[in-house]
Amino acid sequence: LLNDLLNDIRDPHLLWQAAAIAVCVGLGWFIARSVRDSYGKDSEEKGRNGVVRAGVASFGHVLAPLFIAALIFVAKLGLAPFLHNVSLLRVALPVFGSLAVIRLAFYLLRRVFARHGQIGAAIVTFEKVFALLVWLVVALYLTGLWPDVRAFLDGTVLPLGRHQVTLATILQAAVSVVIFLMLALWAGTALEERLMRIDGLHTSLRVAMARMSRAVLILVAVLVS
Repeated sequence: LLNDLLNDIRDPHLLWQAAAIAVCVGLGWFIARSVRDSYGKDSEEKGRNGVVRAGVASFGHVLAPLFIAALIFVAKLGLAPFLHNVSLLRVALPVFGSLAVIRLAFYLLRRVFARHGQIGAAIVTFEKVFALLVWLVVALYLTGLWPDVRAFLDGTVLPLGRHQVTLATILQAAVSVVIFLMLALWAGTALEERLMRIDGLHTSLRVAMARMSRAVLILVAVLVS
């Protein structure tokens, strides 16, 4: 993708792509801001808990790159029939997509492990490592080296008992477990916050239901992954 972009750097169609990206960035940011402000206003009018508004506000940082990536994808499909190349849009799409993935991971981590505003050093370190890995994968994809890395992972076989398992399969399994566990913990945290706001139940019953729900979600996540 980078070679295609460098070869087309003097192409006048590149200006149209740059303009499309600028429009997508502005429109995506505006939509995300509108959604966040609208939900916060509705929450205040309905008297919802401040924890919910804080959660939506933090998720607003995920919505912006997510909307931008979606708009760039639509722009790439719409401009492809009229421009003989859309190399700049093809480069911008994984960049903003990776930014959305990184911010989503940060949101889930802080919702699960830093609900009271206390962000530990372990969380910050994990976030930095995760962001570095995501940007590394994006760099490999843009430079065209990812197929070679994928071929190496698929070709490296490790003995696991009686079976032979490729390194790619092991990494995919590990990523699957981490993703599903994070989603399960996030869902358990959201359910616990909702249960704790129910006044008709005894406190001990609410705690027991929250812990049981989280255990079930973790079990389902492990089985699915």
